[in-house]
Amino acid sequence: MSEKPDRAAAAVPAEALYTRCEPATLPFETTAELESLEEIGGQRRAAEAVRFAVGMTHDGYNPFAFGPEGTGKYSFIRRYLERAAAEAPLPPDWCYVNNFDEPHRPRALELPAGRACPFRDDMAQLVDELKLAIPAAFESDEHRNRKSAIQEQFKERQEEAFGTLQTRAKEHDIALIRTPVGLALAPIRDGEVLNPKEFEALPEDEKQHRRTVSEELQRELETLLHQIPGWEREQRQELRDLDRETTMFAVGHLIDELKRNWQDEPAVIAHLDAVSNDVIDNAEAFLPQEAEGPHLLVGGRAPSGSAVVRRYQVNVIVDQNRRESGRTAKPAEGAPVVYEDHPTQPNLIGRTEHISQFGTLITDFNLIKGGALHRANGGWLIVDAHKLLTQPFA
Repeated sequence: MSEKPDRAAAAVPAEALYTRCEPATLPFETTAELESLEEIGGQRRAAEAVRFAVGMTHDGYNPFAFGPEGTGKYSFIRRYLERAAAEAPLPPDWCYVNNFDEPHRPRALELPAGRACPFRDDMAQLVDELKLAIPAAFESDEHRNRKSAIQEQFKERQEEAFGTLQTRAKEHDIALIRTPVGLALAPIRDGEVLNPKEFEALPEDEKQHRRTVSEELQRELETLLHQIPGWEREQRQELRDLDRETTMFAVGHLIDELKRNWQDEPAVIAHLDAVSNDVIDNAEAFLPQEAEGPHLLVGGRAPSGSAVVRRYQVNVIVDQNRRESGRTAKPAEGAPVVYEDHPTQPNLIGRTEHISQFGTLITDFNLIKGGALHRANGGWLIVDAHKLLTQPFA
């Protein structure tokens, strides 16, 4: 059996366990008077390296901090970055808008910090106003009267042409009749159509005269029938021009007002011009629909009903005016400092989400989501190198 240790010999006096500090020797009343420590104790070379790295503004340089866990690397580096970020310029906002010519290639707009969300709100308000202004313009008495005048003009033109032909035919005892297969010419006597037997009983010279006149009138009828589709196209074009004019009158002042508010942003002005043209071309999307079913979110023409709202939305992916700081959001000052705790590929570079419609996955510019690189653009991104390297494709 081993001997018991000598407890008296192993004892340490209490005075040897701490160093006594006399408060009277301290040159301050409370620690609140002291400046915060800028460096980690005993890490002067590391602090100099971080200062040098933060001051390196050229592309291709990335500081890398290596050391045991629990030594305060993250808080130390973040403190330096935030100090440098406070003196850096505020980077721009970024948003996506619809490309009406090529919907599969949306346009990215760069706006001054804090202006992307106001632009988004202005566009949402514009759509709400268009939903009221366009139907009201199409239901106005002026629009209805002009539309009726165009339709009546076409009707009178058609009736006049057929009336002239019918008058000429009647002068030669020939009638213009409507059959199940269309219009036809038939010989008449005393207002009654002659059947084949009665026609054969006519004198030969009269039959020949009627055949000759019928052939001439038949050619005129065929010419007239070929002209009608062209007249219908002219009528449709006049109605489209009327609709465009009515829509321009309804939306012009709304778009012009927005242009005055955004006259210092050429990219926004160009987008508003594209919106104006698209609304004019697709005014029917703002009119009440008889039966509204599911609609695709992408395509060359605007869908009807509520889906039209998505077409003119603004998708803000970077808003510098409201920036994440821990678990809260606060107004931005200086360049961003973003820490990505879970550096997966989608979290870093963003992603494009999809929704299912009619059994097919589709997407549009509203489903583009930004990543940490977007939020950190113009500032600094902090990631754990081990986490980054262990994420597939990151």
